[in-house]
Amino acid sequence: HYFRRIKSVSITLPCVVGPYTTIACTLRLLKNSVRINTGNGSGDDTYARNTDETGLPLDDARFVENNIPVKAIAASSGQNDSGLFELQFRDERYLPFEGAGIISLWSLELFNDLPSNNPDFGKPLRQFDYNTVSDAILHVKYTAREDAGGFKNRAITHLRRYFDAETTTPSMRLFSLREEFPAQWHRFLNPADGAGNVFEIDMASRFFPLRDANNILKVNSIWLLARCMDGGSYSVVLNPPLPAPPPAGSHTINIVPSTQYGGLHYGSKNVAALADPIIIAPHTDPSTWHLTMTRPGGGNLQENPITEWMEVEDLYLVLGYEWEEGSG
Repeated sequence: HYFRRIKSVSITLPCVVGPYTTIACTLRLLKNSVRINTGNGSGDDTYARNTDETGLPLDDARFVENNIPVKAIAASSGQNDSGLFELQFRDERYLPFEGAGIISLWSLELFNDLPSNNPDFGKPLRQFDYNTVSDAILHVKYTAREDAGGFKNRAITHLRRYFDAETTTPSMRLFSLREEFPAQWHRFLNPADGAGNVFEIDMASRFFPLRDANNILKVNSIWLLARCMDGGSYSVVLNPPLPAPPPAGSHTINIVPSTQYGGLHYGSKNVAALADPIIIAPHTDPSTWHLTMTRPGGGNLQENPITEWMEVEDLYLVLGYEWEEGSG
């Protein structure tokens, strides 16, 4: 399919709120483009958009950007909200985002104060707890044209080349340890006497998208993000999958507050060059990963005596991976 243009867009934010609470957010279209014909490109991949040697798009007569009249909506219900009192496709007026290309970049914004005005990002002024937002779902209705000839074959060839192991196309998988592994999360926050805060996960290919789950995956990067109450540096030991010392710190990721991630604690480690690479293979027994976390200054995680919440509210494990050569 090509010439895909938007007819309508709506947004759903699954979250926990009271019966009369406004879920106010702004959905904004930042840029868009649409493929208007099925001609060939100038590069080796005749399907893809023409780019320079750094991967930035060049002028390409097959793609145009539509300047549409309505580029943002204010949503209030968070339930399939189109920003209109009533969505009618027979309306003679343009609907929000109508005519824009599906190839697009969006932003979604909830109420937030600037850190310069308020270190807590205006949290006391929020109408509901943003931590209860479990997802953001964009419903897009669009029209398209079909070409079942050479254009379809070039599109399939492009996809196969994109996911070819030799091109090392990176993919990512984000795990919310609290949401996806609630039993392990409870044991992590409530260890036995004398034990540390250890999170155990049986890492297996079943946790990855079907396209990747049947291939041998090589982990190249590990990121950790955490929602912590203390502003200090937390230490996280991953062993396995990271190798034990020496060298010192080879299995440790220190996470510190990051303004880039809205105040979340953040740390990362590049593991692409490990002598013993981190491999996740299908049809094999899961590998048990151990994540041990200590608070600033050492010791186990503690409970806030006022709120009675643990000082770590959530922990996100993000894996950057690729298909190992010989997969697919």
